[in-house]
Amino acid sequence: MLFFSTLCVVVLTGYLIFKRYLPPAVLFASGLILMGIASFCGRHEFVVLDEVDSSGTVLLDMFLQIKHIMTGKLADVGLVVMSASGFAAYMKYIGAAGAMIRVVTQPLLLVRRPYFVLVLVYFAAQILNIFIPSASGLGILLMVSVYPVLVRIGLSPASVAAVIATAGALDMGPASPSTNIAAELLGIGVVEYFTKYQVVIAFPVMLFTGALHYYVQRGFDRRDILAGQRNFTAHHDSPAYRDVPGFYALFPMLPVFLLVGLSDPISGRVKLDVVSAVFLSMTICIVIEYLRIFNLKKTFAGVKAFFNGMGTAFSSIVMLIFAAQTFAYGLKAVGLMDWLLHFAQSSNVMVYVVTISLVGFASFITGSGNASFFGFSGFVMHIAAGGGYEAVSLMLPVQFATGLCRSISPVSGVVIAVAGVSEVDPIEIIKRTAIPMLSAVLLTSVLSKLIL
Repeated sequence: MLFFSTLCVVVLTGYLIFKRYLPPAVLFASGLILMGIASFCGRHEFVVLDEVDSSGTVLLDMFLQIKHIMTGKLADVGLVVMSASGFAAYMKYIGAAGAMIRVVTQPLLLVRRPYFVLVLVYFAAQILNIFIPSASGLGILLMVSVYPVLVRIGLSPASVAAVIATAGALDMGPASPSTNIAAELLGIGVVEYFTKYQVVIAFPVMLFTGALHYYVQRGFDRRDILAGQRNFTAHHDSPAYRDVPGFYALFPMLPVFLLVGLSDPISGRVKLDVVSAVFLSMTICIVIEYLRIFNLKKTFAGVKAFFNGMGTAFSSIVMLIFAAQTFAYGLKAVGLMDWLLHFAQSSNVMVYVVTISLVGFASFITGSGNASFFGFSGFVMHIAAGGGYEAVSLMLPVQFATGLCRSISPVSGVVIAVAGVSEVDPIEIIKRTAIPMLSAVLLTSVLSKLIL
């Protein structure tokens, strides 16, 4: 009864989204229905809050759960998206975005292989991911800084969005929560886990994935051009505010410079988070803008663009992320994660493959890499011991699979955020990320089994 009801809700949700019903409304409704099903089938502990927070009725507690979802850790993700989107809007308003495009695209326009540039950006993004462990935050920052440049040199918005959506796929580095959890379970230091194991596997996987991106994105673009759907020739439209000084071209990259410059990749201690970096960058830009035009009223009036950008991101991106997480919590309430865990533990055939596949599927269906890894990591050691595997040879591909499969989930925060900024359909993005990411999962599993 519970399984059949859940399956019906999941299928109906996918159908409605495919038919272009408003996704936040569909996901919110589906999440509430799943919580109602869970409560009806006796799984009250996932719906009813504790005595302190409970309203006293199951129905009201369902809505209080939504409040907890929106005000919990997910609120930080929403603030990252909103602040970065607001910063992007302000950069466009003062002409810094146009200045950066002018400066950066001049040499890039001479490159006759724009897809090679796209791969280089992917490699750079993987390195940045070590310093910026938030997939959504990194994705938004790249959309602010390099997306306009790549589109200007002739790449399609969909191909650029797909690559940026995979920027945080290899979830590694001492600052990553999942890396710390994995190292703790393995009983080794986080730096040792990163340098001795993650880097060894991630480097060849990164090269392989970059090569796949080159051919996959080029292939999709050629298909669309032949079908007459899009034209990707480089455009040379004149951006606004061409009269700003040349150093304004550095402004869109300020948050990235601050995050990298104030991060310690060895200890994993990040002294500045994404939101703080954005607001510090905003302050610096506002001061310089005032010194340039020497008009305080006009300078402060321009800040409205920042808040307008935040509001637009809230209505178009953040609410979709909240809705997706409500749906994911509903899946957890009905026991989807429990079913997956039980299946992985009870399967005696190809336990190694089954475990990695199920973790990846959990990440795909929930859109959350961390949630999936945290749910599965507790018994990975047990499965490895029972199957005769080295613990790290199973732990590492399980961890990487969560991030890789998150990049092919239409309800993941990074895909939604990138799709919202680029105005590309999330389904189009995951079509382009599926081959590189699934191939990376396979290669990670094989290398981990052979090397670790």
